[in-house]
Amino acid sequence: MAFTVNFYTFSKRINSTAVPNNPVISVQCSLKDNSGIINPILEISTSVNPQALNYAYIPQFDRYYWVNDWTWILGRWEVTLNIDVLGSYRSQIGSSSHYVLRSSYRYNPNIIDDMYPALAWQPDYYTDTADFQFADRFSYGTFVLGVVNKDSYGVGAVSYYTMSVSAIQKLVDAMLPDANQTWMQGFTQMVDVLYRSFYGPYDYIKTCKWFPISMGSMGGELREITFGNYRTSDIYPDSSSTAYGNAIPNVFSNWYVNSRTLLLPTSWLSLDAKYRSKPNAHIYLIFNPWGVIELNPIDFSNSREIKCYIYVDLITGDALLKIYKIVGTREYFLYQSSVKLSVDVNLTQSSIDASGILNGVASTAISTVTALSSGGTSAMLASAISASASCQSAINSGIPTMSGSLGITANSVIAMDGIATLYYEYCYYADEDNTENGKPLCETVTLNTIPGYIKCLHGEMSINGAFNEELSMIREFLTGGFFYE
Repeated sequence: MAFTVNFYTFSKRINSTAVPNNPVISVQCSLKDNSGIINPILEISTSVNPQALNYAYIPQFDRYYWVNDWTWILGRWEVTLNIDVLGSYRSQIGSSSHYVLRSSYRYNPNIIDDMYPALAWQPDYYTDTADFQFADRFSYGTFVLGVVNKDSYGVGAVSYYTMSVSAIQKLVDAMLPDANQTWMQGFTQMVDVLYRSFYGPYDYIKTCKWFPISMGSMGGELREITFGNYRTSDIYPDSSSTAYGNAIPNVFSNWYVNSRTLLLPTSWLSLDAKYRSKPNAHIYLIFNPWGVIELNPIDFSNSREIKCYIYVDLITGDALLKIYKIVGTREYFLYQSSVKLSVDVNLTQSSIDASGILNGVASTAISTVTALSSGGTSAMLASAISASASCQSAINSGIPTMSGSLGITANSVIAMDGIATLYYEYCYYADEDNTENGKPLCETVTLNTIPGYIKCLHGEMSINGAFNEELSMIREFLTGGFFYE
């Protein structure tokens, strides 16, 4: 059987669909006996040196072949050919649709590519910070006082007020008189001390918490604080020491809420998934007093904005931290944690022994009268000295004695820095070779729309006129990886 064969000098990958255009020679060949279509053996009578001819096309069979070898036998060249199924069925392969695992032309960056090994842990870092501006000393921030009274804002029998440091100082001035000044100012002031001793206004203060945040008026009305049924102006007439506070509204939404936004790198959304997923990437939010919070990088596959909200419970002193990611104009909840944000302050209890003052005064008068009636100057002098000591004791008894302690903390103040730090670390990978290996695509695609390297999940095809052995070879190429060129 004789027919024309086109021979080429051609260079391509073994797994490529590329085919040549112009043949070097076109010659008549004879098909050897016992030779097939897939691996034909041809005899050629030609004077052309065939050593550079490595590719062939047989129009009779409509197939492309690799030249396996040229053999000189009895004055004639004998050539053995192997079918090139990718070149022969290029158009059928290109028009077929397959589920493509990897492609060099197009890929999905959200799919983790585990082909390349990570380098020994050589992480890189990125940080972003947001300052919630917590107070760093007790002279700032806000106090919340819980007092038993009949305020309309009260929760049961207790009303709560936000107070500045200066307002708290005024309260202390109103509650704690200067005993020495009281003695010097005479009987009227002693009566005032006696009144406060009997009344005990501190007994009406149930809680005092310091928050490291500035809350302003919190939407509540500024009003004079009453202790039971009494105002500080009733207890201590000096109006400069009147205690005022902003009544905390009983509508929770008016309580303290604050928020800040932190950002991942500007390149975040364009990074390959392996740089945005565990175990090669980690995201932490370091925010005291909530501590170190690990976030899952994969949760931010479509966002680089992290929104932190703080909700403060002004009665318990707890603070709730909620973390969201922002996609467009929507916020998606990710995490929440509650800690103690306040510091409990035990206001010092005052105990004024007013009866001791009166007893001291009475003792002075009685001793003096007794000495005079006994008729002795020396006796009077001794009695006066004794009475003086008794008066001094009375004065000292009028100075408030302290029980309890000031500034006992229920939480570590130094942990409240108010700085939220977003910390992102990732490791590097070995160099990639997209041209030869592609990247994950994982889509069903028409193959001629994605030139270059392609690897399919399944390579099964149905082609008219193709032999089973050819279809098997096509399947192996498609599933093993080939180049559509």
